[in-house]
Amino acid sequence: MTDDHVCEQTTSLALSFSNQAYSRDNDSSNGVHSTNFRNKDKTSVVDNSVHLLESDNHKLQGVFSFGDNSEGCCGLGSLESSRQPIPAHVATLANKKVVQVVCGHRHVLVLTMEGEVYSFGSNKFGECGTGVASSTPIPTPVPITTVNYDERGCSLDDEGRIQTINERIPKKASIPVYTKNGNTKIRRVVFIAAGYSTSFALTDDDRVYVWGRNESAALGLGISGGCVHTPVMNPYLSGLCLVEIASGGVHGLALTKQGVVYGWGGNSYGQAGFPSGSGASSVIAYPTIIASLQCTHFSHISCGKDMSFVISTQDDEVWAFGYNAHGELGLGHLSPVPEPQQVVGLQSKGIIQIAAGIRHVLALSSSELVYAWGENNYGQLGDGTVENSTSIKEIHILQNRRVTQVSVSEFASFAVTIHGELFVWGSNEKHVHGHPSASGFLSPRLATWLSHLETSQVVSGLQFTIVYQNARLQKEIPSSSLMNDWIVMLETGQFTDVTIFVGSQRTPLRAHRLVLITRCDVFRRMFLTDCVESRTGNIEVPDVAPNVYQLFLRYLYGDQISIPLDFAIDLLALGDRYDLPRLKALCEDCLRKHLTITNAAKIFEAASLYDSKELKQVSLQFISNHFGEVVKTNGFACLDKHLILDILVKSPSFLRFSTKSLEEQSSMTIELHKEDQKEESPVHNENREQETQPLVTERHETQFV
Repeated sequence: MTDDHVCEQTTSLALSFSNQAYSRDNDSSNGVHSTNFRNKDKTSVVDNSVHLLESDNHKLQGVFSFGDNSEGCCGLGSLESSRQPIPAHVATLANKKVVQVVCGHRHVLVLTMEGEVYSFGSNKFGECGTGVASSTPIPTPVPITTVNYDERGCSLDDEGRIQTINERIPKKASIPVYTKNGNTKIRRVVFIAAGYSTSFALTDDDRVYVWGRNESAALGLGISGGCVHTPVMNPYLSGLCLVEIASGGVHGLALTKQGVVYGWGGNSYGQAGFPSGSGASSVIAYPTIIASLQCTHFSHISCGKDMSFVISTQDDEVWAFGYNAHGELGLGHLSPVPEPQQVVGLQSKGIIQIAAGIRHVLALSSSELVYAWGENNYGQLGDGTVENSTSIKEIHILQNRRVTQVSVSEFASFAVTIHGELFVWGSNEKHVHGHPSASGFLSPRLATWLSHLETSQVVSGLQFTIVYQNARLQKEIPSSSLMNDWIVMLETGQFTDVTIFVGSQRTPLRAHRLVLITRCDVFRRMFLTDCVESRTGNIEVPDVAPNVYQLFLRYLYGDQISIPLDFAIDLLALGDRYDLPRLKALCEDCLRKHLTITNAAKIFEAASLYDSKELKQVSLQFISNHFGEVVKTNGFACLDKHLILDILVKSPSFLRFSTKSLEEQSSMTIELHKEDQKEESPVHNENREQETQPLVTERHETQFV
């Protein structure tokens, strides 16, 4: 297959490579020069997509894209802008827990924690799997998990489309099936892979679905040619207990749990793992075990455009095969390698990941070192030069940076650290680095212009980049159980050493001296004094109801309680007595939210008595707004004369009723209300007397409280 079929020829640019390619805003702390492109509101709206530039208080989370957007491969919902020079939030994926993103030539696949697959970008060969041969500029669900496909083999019809048949491909009888709601198959995707124009999905019931361009049998369906516009099951790859799939230009590899490697597709350079050249097949139609690799247990696989790598962490070896005209196999020469050959330069280096691109490759070791080799005409090897390398080179600048993942695009390279830092180098053509003006770098540069993004993974297509947080890597830290443990001790009475006798009946409530001392200064002073309470561990609280004090203790132990309205004023009193501002604030909030005409006067009285200034102001304003109704309530009638005067002085609503002095008007108001009560029936009057009992108990001062 020619380059015209697989990748668009890139217009060459005269790049100005310098270690200080741009220096409008110099960050001297790390030696990186970045252009200041902030704006006042820190957002820029283009094509109905909000482009988040920075955050003052925290890093932005989500999936972000930048670079070439000519076919919607940035997933921003528009095809109008061919380039995205700065990071743009892929809003469609905002509420998705993304665990894997893979990029093809110009398309993207996204896997969520729930096992759903989304796709966007170029779709002219069906690589997005949506069933239509047009670009998909917005992430769209791929119908894999709920569609019941024919479980037979595939062939081409007269129009070059894939169709299923019975004869050529045997069914896999050993594949487990999930059945729900009749015949509908409910499957969860656990792994995805993308090649230049190909897509693969591995489900949790050990099935492999494929779609996209099938040139040179790139989909491994046993036939060559045509396109698959919606996912079909590959019967050769299903049921093999696969753990990884990798796809290149027109070839692919698959790795089983047993460490066995399968290859298929285009094999012109031996990239599928089988001998090439005179008399050898240039196409491997069916996934086939690579016999020359059977003696080794492999753990990872990777495909570039026309090359392949397999990693054995068990034997600490890397094997390479395929195209090698620029030294991209790292074997020290430029000859093609038609069969797997061990990469001596990577032996015993503990390689755990290889990112293979079109003509250059990066490798990451378990000791967090990064190696590079292959084409280097734009500095993508990060060694400060533009000279190709057939041998393995360590990128020394990234030493001690704790790199966790690497990625490559056509002419650029990327590395992410454990701290979420992103390093970029090579060409910034079409803004693949996410910088609107830089030309590129000959060595890794910390992308400070992307520091506002929360990044744990980076992936790249031809000339576009996606950064995101892998939900699987974001481990939830269990919340502290200290307060819950304390509450359990309170409720069970274990290890208690203090008894609080509450109310007129002296109801005993057990508590822990250590908790009381830790949470309350009043108790701390009490137990540090040589007094009866300190010596005996017995405390008398006769003026509070037991159920109220029990809630108070739960607050002390748990720092949070749900406050019933009926107890809010009593708890406010305890918060004031024991000098607990947080408890007072919780009670004030409860009372403020439940302020009514009936209880406004009582709440005003409590706010005045317990020095709750904000609550007093709110309740006073409420009384002023509803003065005619509040003045008729029993709560108002029971107010102290001085509190009534306080309301009258500060209540403009009252002034229209009288021109007399405030004291005279206050007395008149009380007398009028008493006259109203005398006119009521004895039974009703008796109920009113019961209703007028104060909600708040009188404060009881002791030598400690």
